[in-house]
Amino acid sequence: MQVQAFATGGFVVHKITGITPSKISAWFDADGRLLSAEFPDLHRGVRTGSATWDAVQRIGLRLAGTHTMATMVADARARLDAVRLDAASAEQAAGVDVLADA
Repeated sequence: MQVQAFATGGFVVHKITGITPSKISAWFDADGRLLSAEFPDLHRGVRTGSATWDAVQRIGLRLAGTHTMATMVADARARLDAVRLDAASAEQAAGVDVLADA
């Protein structure tokens, strides 16, 4: 599995195997609740309420709140802050208010 955390606390897990013959990608909120899941190779979604959906949901609940996930979210927030700082620096150097709408 490949896990990527978002600065919001949510996360995505790609290449989930062992549930079906096809790989699954799934998106979760910060509490590990499954928001969406799909079979990327088949170009179709996982049906809400199906046995596959429930199995993927358990993966999200298991990952949410772990020390590893907390570290990944902190790293994602740090990257976001760095991007904002770089944008603010570029804005100041250019004399333009790039982040006025942010």
